[in-house]
Amino acid sequence: MKTRVSTRSRVIRLLLHSRLDRMSAHQLASCLHMSPSTLRRRLRAENTSYQALLDAVRQHRCKRELARNWRPGKSIAQDLGFRETNSFYRAFNKWTGKTYTQYKKQFCNGSVTAL
Repeated sequence: MKTRVSTRSRVIRLLLHSRLDRMSAHQLASCLHMSPSTLRRRLRAENTSYQALLDAVRQHRCKRELARNWRPGKSIAQDLGFRETNSFYRAFNKWTGKTYTQYKKQFCNGSVTAL
């Protein structure tokens, strides 16, 4: 009996290993050999959405990158596929409850806690 991998898992796996600055929902659907509407429908059936999964992967990748070394927000924003650096800063504040500058000060002082 073959176990079917959820669409959610397939999307997360692709997002974790893709360049987010080049991966749109349309391109992701194409990689999964389905139409964008089929992707939306399958994710909705699993009580999630492309945007929710993208946000979770962005947060995970940001956390992983900042655990390795400090990088300017503009650089991380671009790697995470944010079109606007300010959008990244707003998302970062939502994830951590801190501004990127506050987080940087704690990071440089060695008193930073996990994201």
